[in-house]
Amino acid sequence: MRNGRREGVKKRRGAGQRFVAYAAFALVSCMCWAQAPTIKPPTTNNQPLNPTTLAVVLANKPERFTQEEWLHMMEKPVHRSLYPLFVTQAMLDTLDATQLDRRFQYQIERTQGR
Repeated sequence: MRNGRREGVKKRRGAGQRFVAYAAFALVSCMCWAQAPTIKPPTTNNQPLNPTTLAVVLANKPERFTQEEWLHMMEKPVHRSLYPLFVTQAMLDTLDATQLDRRFQYQIERTQGR
C-alpha cells in the first residue's frame, strides 16, 4: 500500500513539472509571436507629386544628384524626413501653399538683405 502511495506522489510531482514546462513553453511562444514582424508591410502613399510640390522638390535638388536620382530618393519616407524642403517667401507668393504635399517637411528660409 505504501508503494502505491509513493507512486501516486511521484506522478503528481511529474505533473507539476510538466505543467511548469508547458507554461514556460507557452510563455516563450507568446513572447516570440509578439515580436514577429507583421505580414503586411505598412502601405505608403505612392501617388505622383502634383506640379506645385514637384517644383519645390526640384528647386531643393542638390547639385550632386541628377533629377532622376533626387526624385527617386525623395519617394522614400525616410529621405523626406532627412531632407526638409526649404521654401522662400518668393516661392510662397508665386505658389499655392495649400497645394503642397503634406508628406514632405517644409521650412521657411529667410531671405538676406533686409
